[in-house]
Amino acid sequence: MHQINMHFINLIPLFPLLGAIFCFALRDKKPAILCGITASLMVFLSFISSTASIFALSGAAPPAGTENVIVSNIFTWISAGDLKIGCDLMFDRLSAVMLFVVTFVGFLIHVYSIGYMIHDKDSNRYFSYLNLFVFFMIILVTAKNLVLMFVGWEGVGLCSYLLISFWWSDPANAAAGRKAFITNRIGDFAFLAAIFILYWLYDASGFNSGLDFINMSEHFKSATANIFAIKGINVIDLVCILLFIGASGKSAQIPLYVWLPDAMAGPTPVSALIHAATMVTAGVYMCVRLGFLFAASALALKIIAFTGVLTAVFAAVIAMAQTDIKKVLAYSTVSQLGFMFIAVGCGAFTSAVFHLATHAFFKSLLFLGAGSVIHSLSGEQNIMKMGGLRKLIPGTFTTFFIGVYAISGLPLMSGFFSKDEILLYAYAGPHSSAVFFTLAAIASFLTALYMHRLLFLVFYGSFRGDAKKYDHIHESPAIMTVPLYILAFFSIFSGFIIFFKNLNFKNLLASYQSSVAAAEIPHAAEYSVMGMALAAAFAGLITAYKFYISRNDYLSKINKVFAAFIKIQEDKFYIDELYSIVIIAPLKSLSLFLHKFIDVRLIDDYIVGGTVRGFKYINSALSDAQSGRVQGYLSAMAAGLAVMTVYVLYNSIR
Repeated sequence: MHQINMHFINLIPLFPLLGAIFCFALRDKKPAILCGITASLMVFLSFISSTASIFALSGAAPPAGTENVIVSNIFTWISAGDLKIGCDLMFDRLSAVMLFVVTFVGFLIHVYSIGYMIHDKDSNRYFSYLNLFVFFMIILVTAKNLVLMFVGWEGVGLCSYLLISFWWSDPANAAAGRKAFITNRIGDFAFLAAIFILYWLYDASGFNSGLDFINMSEHFKSATANIFAIKGINVIDLVCILLFIGASGKSAQIPLYVWLPDAMAGPTPVSALIHAATMVTAGVYMCVRLGFLFAASALALKIIAFTGVLTAVFAAVIAMAQTDIKKVLAYSTVSQLGFMFIAVGCGAFTSAVFHLATHAFFKSLLFLGAGSVIHSLSGEQNIMKMGGLRKLIPGTFTTFFIGVYAISGLPLMSGFFSKDEILLYAYAGPHSSAVFFTLAAIASFLTALYMHRLLFLVFYGSFRGDAKKYDHIHESPAIMTVPLYILAFFSIFSGFIIFFKNLNFKNLLASYQSSVAAAEIPHAAEYSVMGMALAAAFAGLITAYKFYISRNDYLSKINKVFAAFIKIQEDKFYIDELYSIVIIAPLKSLSLFLHKFIDVRLIDDYIVGGTVRGFKYINSALSDAQSGRVQGYLSAMAAGLAVMTVYVLYNSIR
């Protein structure tokens, strides 16, 4: 890496931080639109700063065999002996891709939020939290070392909690926020453990890396030359597995995915920003950033791919039976994140980032489109009470249609290109597996099926909701629809970057691609996978059409035959109930036991209380000697003098 010192990149996180402070200071002030405009402007300035940094990054030719990276050493944060960890930022090609997603999509969502949230009495507080989230997300993707990345990692978790439970007066919203926060702590504990092990590994090998990504990458082979196994598990395998557990928490993979569907309790723009475009992709970004570690652990890659493919299929099956428009999209997000981890597990890190970027566009489009539908129906989210909306809200319908088309992987849309890459590596990559490819293809089929189910139930047929609401259905204002049009444009055309040499992800992020996945795949395999991917996508579309548009009784027959299974689907396979019985209830019982018998009885009553009672007894005994009578004191002095005299005489006689 050829490092270029440039403090200009400090402006990228600075703007949203200033916006968060400003909006929080004015949280009770009017007019509310001032904070909305300011917050949006701050994120736009971050986008401009990121774009300027891209030109600076590509402006200077790096030495042969290296690539440019802009760094800014702000100050030394931790200094203890030989350990020095700085508050340092870095801007390279991977950061550039992530920052484009975070700042550009974030800006559009901020603008959309002005129309969606401006009438909320706490909108200033909302925009403060939204800007603070963008600040921490920028820190996460620009951090130059693992410790600073962890700060951003925890920061986005905090902001997620604040935004999910934004309407905290509703107990369900508050519970959803707590669930997200606590579930993520499980993954964060594993992430922190991996950081400690990595520091020990490099320090024991004589490399004081400071957990700096560039230093760790350059000295990785030397630092791991003499690694040993702990109970048969290689240290690198252990570190990568722990890192993936951390990624599973943020990126909602089995078994830590349960927080994401409940997180839909927050405002819809929050779902678009945090739970579609940015925070949930942090785990994928972390794996790619530390790709030099994961490329050295075949065991970890297999676990990642298996978990990803299982999550993709499982979440897609659940999404097929959901009736809440945001819950369908939530499980869709979980499934698409599974696709990204399939790519990581197959060593195709660039394909994972490619799908991360395209997914950010079409999934944020779908969430904002869902928000427009909910807005037009005065808060209704049940898709079984919708229908026939395409003529009433044509702008929302058109953009939502594009989002569905893109996520389904149908031809010439962004999702077609990025998902095809993942299926290709699952089919013919160095870490490919027939099981991985088959399950990924099934997940692709189910994606097209449940997304077109959503499209047909919401926009086609006749209106099934309250007749009183029908007369009030209206298109959202321009401030909400214009971001939809922009996201729709990128949902269509962002996949075409593979045809441009300088923008192709394989070229752009070549240094982050797993060395084991760098080999060329035959064109015959590419065309075969493309054909199978298209077949799966069109099969899903046709099946959905037959069930929800054609006049037949296929759906009623299936509902009758598979009624028991569909009920299990609707109830999400009772995973939350299972966790409650197996994990939450025992922990509550243990907590009550520890509180009652350890805290109250042992510590409070016996240890603390017993100590107090003992000192009271000693004090009482000693207080009797303090009578205040001179005669008593003289008698005690005489008795003591007599005892001393006897003791001295006795020793002198001996």
